[in-house]
Amino acid sequence: MNGCNNLGKFYEKGLGGIEQDISYANKLYMQACEGGVVEACISQRKVFEKACRGGDMGGCNNLGKFYEKGIGGLERDTPLAHVFYKKACDGGVSEACINMRKLP
Repeated sequence: MNGCNNLGKFYEKGLGGIEQDISYANKLYMQACEGGVVEACISQRKVFEKACRGGDMGGCNNLGKFYEKGIGGLERDTPLAHVFYKKACDGGVSEACINMRKLP
């Protein structure tokens, strides 16, 4: 899984002659994160933070999941998860509305 994480960095930054592809980098980070590579979870979280700041509501929804579950080096923070879910919900991401309603 470290290979997925390392390759993700190449795609995220467009290194080694590889064309930058944030979406593919995120998929690689997700694979590595699910495989237990903490560094990949942190990299994936940073991609979501950047996406959310840039107005990508899907990124905000995913960031809400990270705060809800304490992924990517984050402590569980239900109020902050709610903030990101609400932002994404208000931005038209129906999954975020569902996620927000499920919070305690």
